[in-house]
Amino acid sequence: MVRLASRLPQVLGHATKTEMAYSFYPFNFEQPMALSWDQVSVITEHALQVARSSEMKWLGFYAPKSQPFNYLEIIQQQDVDELSKLVKLKKG
Repeated sequence: MVRLASRLPQVLGHATKTEMAYSFYPFNFEQPMALSWDQVSVITEHALQVARSSEMKWLGFYAPKSQPFNYLEIIQQQDVDELSKLVKLKKG
């Protein structure tokens, strides 16, 4: 396995990078049925796109900061600072 991992840059080049995003289900613990699994999946995909555009390695959304929670407002935001006002997040 180590030999294969050491050959990865040779095969794919040095431009390989990894981004990761995560979220939890239920996303809103105060109202666990407020979002479906599909909506949480969309939130996770949105976190991945924000991580890519901000050149982060990973970004996680794990709970809304206020109630009532506005799902559409989250997926419309592209800036991490604006998102941090709406949801609790971790980044790296």
